[in-house]
Formats: sequence, C-alpha cells, structure tokens
Amino acid sequence: MVKNAVALAHRLGIEQPRVAIIAGIELVNPDMPSSMDAALIAKMAERGQIKGCLGDGPLSLDLAVSEEAARAKGVGGAVARRADILILPGIDAANVL
Repeated sequence: MVKNAVALAHRLGIEQPRVAIIAGIELVNPDMPSSMDAALIAKMAERGQIKGCLGDGPLSLDLAVSEEAARAKGVGGAVARRADILILPGIDAANVL
C-alpha cells in the first residue's frame, strides 16, 4: 500500500513524499498492533526498503497534519505536521477519514 501511494505521488510530481503511518497513539506499544505496524513500516522506509519517500510513525492524525499539534506535543521530524500521504491502520479507519 505504501509503495503504491509513493509511486502515485511520484507521478503527481512529489519527488520525496512524506508518509505518515497513522495509529491511535504516537508511542510504540506492544498492546496496540497498529503502533507496532507503524513503527515497522517507518523503519523500513528509514532503511531504504521502501524507496523514494520519508516515512514516520506511529503518528496520530493531528500530528501528521497540524503544525500546532506537533508543536504542542513536542514532536518534530520530516513528516510530522506536513504529511503528503496518510496510511491508516485499517479499512474502517480509512473509510471514516
């Protein structure tokens, strides 16, 4: 899913899209599988296993898109507050968004 979204972003002219992997919390928590999945995908992007993008996660939705939220929560990085692509933890969450 991430690779397909990145390929589309490239075709739309975004050379290095910022990919936010969304979870219910910003911290990795073994009791919350979406946070574990987000951390894994972010690490894959960091290592170049997912090419052509900057990835970060787990991020909450507000951190992915809001400068104010990122500042208030003290979260920085290349993706927080300016994501080009949002990857949600499941079809239910994605359809709601």
